[in-house]
Amino acid sequence: IDFLRYGLVQFILHTLILLLPFLPFLILAASISAVSLIIFAQGVLIIYCASFLCRLFAFLVYLIGGRLSTAGYLVARGFMIIFLFGTLIFQSEINPLQLLHMLNKSPQITGLPFITHMVVVSSAIVLLTIINHKLVRRHMRLEMKT
Repeated sequence: IDFLRYGLVQFILHTLILLLPFLPFLILAASISAVSLIIFAQGVLIIYCASFLCRLFAFLVYLIGGRLSTAGYLVARGFMIIFLFGTLIFQSEINPLQLLHMLNKSPQITGLPFITHMVVVSSAIVLLTIINHKLVRRHMRLEMKT
């Protein structure tokens, strides 16, 4: 079974299903703060892409470190913490929390920061997808030989 045909589709759907319970709260918060539908959609996309990026990185750590690795779990959580809080200090233009705050405070100037964020995060998602695909194929070839 190929990662791109099976695993990636499963990851996309699983991330979506995990975020769906929070959608009513996001809709409620957006309606209270009178956020436009476009800004709301951008905010949901930022949250989804950040979650999906962290999930792909965690799978990469799993492929490298193995199934029962406590260190791998900590590395995956560390990546999430660095992505959410470390980028706030060092690369604030790709920080999802900062961008969500900017969408709420001044939605008229969010075009370029949103596009920059999405290009960087999407590029990282594509890169992690390619690496995960290669590692899954390598693991499958090694299993077939044994």
